[in-house]
Parts: sequence; structure tokens; C-alpha cells
Amino acid sequence: MIKFVRSAAAQFLVCLSISFACPLVAISATPEERAFVSDVHKAMVADNWQECNALAELYLRKYKAHPLANAVKGYVLVQLGEDKKALQYFDNAIKGGAVELPSSVAEAHANNIWSLRGYALMRSGKFAQGIKDLEKSLEIKPKICLDILNQRIDCINIGTAYKKLNETQKSVSYINAGDLMKKQYHHIFYPTIKSPAEAKYNASKLLPEMKGDPRSNILSCKFAAYQFYLKNWSEAVKYLDKAISAEPYLMPARLLRAASLKELKRNADAKKDLDVILQTRDKSGVNVWEVDQKQLNEVLRK
Repeated sequence: MIKFVRSAAAQFLVCLSISFACPLVAISATPEERAFVSDVHKAMVADNWQECNALAELYLRKYKAHPLANAVKGYVLVQLGEDKKALQYFDNAIKGGAVELPSSVAEAHANNIWSLRGYALMRSGKFAQGIKDLEKSLEIKPKICLDILNQRIDCINIGTAYKKLNETQKSVSYINAGDLMKKQYHHIFYPTIKSPAEAKYNASKLLPEMKGDPRSNILSCKFAAYQFYLKNWSEAVKYLDKAISAEPYLMPARLLRAASLKELKRNADAKKDLDVILQTRDKSGVNVWEVDQKQLNEVLRK
């Protein structure tokens, strides 16, 4: 079972959702690097931080400046609550050109390096420096749907830091910005539609955008949502398949696909998506993946 980690050790949240295309993908060129990426991926999926730590240590002994290995080591230390020790590794990763822990390595634990270092700085009591890092993270344009959730939590963390610094107005501003991002994320899967004609029109407007940016998961999910509303179940599944292949932890997309599959009488396939959704729910009751609970209950009853 994949766990979505939110730190209980501090007032800040850790956003651990999926990232997509990353310049670091190119570094898995040699067999040794590919093996490192594969081994780290397996350990992170299993939340085996001791194994991740050992893998990063071993690789850094041979390649001290390796950006991805430094990023992995820094992230492991954050998971182990050693934020101050993590900072030097994030510094090395950023100096080496690292942008993020890509999903090919980290899956549910992938994230922007600026966000991770900013979080570690804040937990180390360096609020002003942490804010600067998270603001840099917010400058990066979302590539996939879950990037929006990542940036939402960046906003919440900045707001929390400003509260610690007694800058109430700035704190409220960032918290409000985070709330808007949550609505933006929700609107991807549940757009406000007044009629089938409006849904068809909005879907048609997306087609040239999708042609110009065929890898955009945000556009694929928006298009699928309109097809779902129009009861074009097969078409919705087609685009949701594409989205989920890039973002396996995109639970609202899995829920829409499960609902579509149920309509197509593909109950066994729908159950697979529903099982993933239920297995990844946070035990504390926090809706970490922003799943529509009402729709989930309806689909489970069918």
C-alpha cells in the first residue's frame, strides 16, 4: 500500500505527489545509473527509507556530485526527520541542475527540489529562506494535474511560515491562494457545466490545445471530464487511461474512470481503480488526493 506522507512533526505539510517530465531523466543513460534509479524506485514505493539511504550513500561514494543521488539523499533525510542534514544534499542537487525527483524514481514521493528544500529549511527554523525556495517552486508552470496540488501545499507552507513571522496579511494571502488552487484542481475533473451543448462546445475548444500540447495531462483530464458529462463513457476512458498512465496516483481521474467503466459494465476493471483509491486513503481521514467522497460512495454502491 502506498502511503501519502504528511509530517506530523511540524506545522508544515509535505507534498508528496507525482511529478512528470524532468531534465534529470537523461541521467539514467548508463547501466549503473539505470540500476540506481530502478533500485531507488522500488525502495521508495515500499517506503523503505533505510534502503533508500543505503542506496544513495553507496552511489554518492562513487559520484559525490551526482544531482539525483544528492536529491534522493536529501529527501530520505527529510523523511527521517533530519532536515538540517538534508540541506547540503539539496544544495548539491540544485547546483548540479536538479529540478525535481521525477516519478520514474519516486512515484508518489516525487516532488520539486525547491519545494523540498524550502520545507526542510522551514522545519529547521529558517522561515525566510524557506519562503524564498517555495516561491521559486511556485514559479514553475504545472505540467501535470498533481503539480497544482503540490503548489497548493507550497502556498499553505508559505502561509504558515509568514504566520510564524507574525506577518498576518501575507499569511492569509498565501492560504487563500492555496484554496484557489484546490478549486482549480477540482475544476479539472468537475467543471461547471450548464448544458450538454456547453460541454460539447468546451470540449471542442480543447481539441486544438491538445493538438498543440499532446502531453498535457491537465488538458486530457479536462477533455475526459466533458466526455464523462456527455456520457461518452468509452471516450472518457480513453483519455483517462492516458492521464493515469502518466499520473498513477491521480485519484480523481481513477474515480472518473471507475464510474465510466461501471457504465460500460466493466465492473472488474472498475474495481481495480476503486481498490487503488481505497488503499491510498490516509488513515487519519485527511483527503490527501482530493477525491470526491460523494461520487466515490455512489460508484461503490453500484
